[in-house]
Amino acid sequence: MNNPIRLWSIVLWFTFAFVVRAMGLMMVNPISISLFYLVFICGLAAAGVSTWNYLLFWVYYFIRLHRETQSITPYSELIEKVRWLSRDQISFLEKFVVAYVETPGGELGFTKIGDLEIPDGWIRKFLLSSDGGFLPPIRRFPQGSINRKYAEALTDFLIEKGVAKPAVGNRSARIDSWRDIAEVIGWQ
Repeated sequence: MNNPIRLWSIVLWFTFAFVVRAMGLMMVNPISISLFYLVFICGLAAAGVSTWNYLLFWVYYFIRLHRETQSITPYSELIEKVRWLSRDQISFLEKFVVAYVETPGGELGFTKIGDLEIPDGWIRKFLLSSDGGFLPPIRRFPQGSINRKYAEALTDFLIEKGVAKPAVGNRSARIDSWRDIAEVIGWQ
């Protein structure tokens, strides 16, 4: 990310200032000498401003890089979520990483659960947003929305098939076996 114009402007201003200084030393007339010293000082000032500009460019560049590394992006959020997964959860996810990479922009297909056809990408996102072995709470989705219908259908289906236990109190449905979910959904 080097900006050669800024670096060359520093070199040119210093060169200009010292050429003017050398020419001023050859002068005999005091008015000409003072004029050349004035131009020399202006050249040094321009070189100083260019140097200051160049240094600020790099300071702000590194501050921006630092802020980018500290900011929360979707990718860093995903890494943070994967960091807390158990071995069973990670082995479950390994089955779907290739399909996700092959179709980064869209849904791979649909899975029929009950009378609904739920997009595979939605199921993947729903299962990835599970927390500590619990499915995401259905209350997260607005009443009457299609996402709520999908969440209710998928949660009921997983409980019915025995790979999840029903919600108790404030806790959402608990996942018993991550390995069996893919088989029950029909993704194997």
